[in-house]
Amino acid sequence: MYLDKNSIDIAISPVPLNESEVGFIQELRLYAERKQSFFAEKELYIIRNVSKKGIGFFEEAGFYPDFIMWLVTADKQYITFIEPHGARDMSIEDEKVKLFTRVKDLERLLKNDGVILNSVILTATKHLEMANRHIPKTFWNTRNVIFMEDFDYIDQLFSKIH
Repeated sequence: MYLDKNSIDIAISPVPLNESEVGFIQELRLYAERKQSFFAEKELYIIRNVSKKGIGFFEEAGFYPDFIMWLVTADKQYITFIEPHGARDMSIEDEKVKLFTRVKDLERLLKNDGVILNSVILTATKHLEMANRHIPKTFWNTRNVIFMEDFDYIDQLFSKIH
């Protein structure tokens, strides 16, 4: 469920999607419709992760990515943890940013070639509005931080799933 900023005061559990989350889900749906041939032999699922009760990382910080997306093929499950949020003050060394390498460590521990783990941060913050805008966008992208200002950000997301 989504409530815009001007909505009446209603309590929703879990919390309603914010604008960047709604934008992501809408763009993902449109992408799936446009790329039907890509998804022909695949299944795509996405769920909202439950904060403080769902799948979390960094016990000390309590990081629960907002979404978990499964791309299922005949022989593999690609499980991607997705966090769409602003990154105005984010550091390239932030634990959330470094999760993309930590999930690969977890993947190796699973010892199951059929399960592939990924982590991606989708940021609604424009690159030029970031405190760390001196770091090139391409470098952020190598750390699985994708800017929603890019018209092809959903393509970029799927390029990170491997």
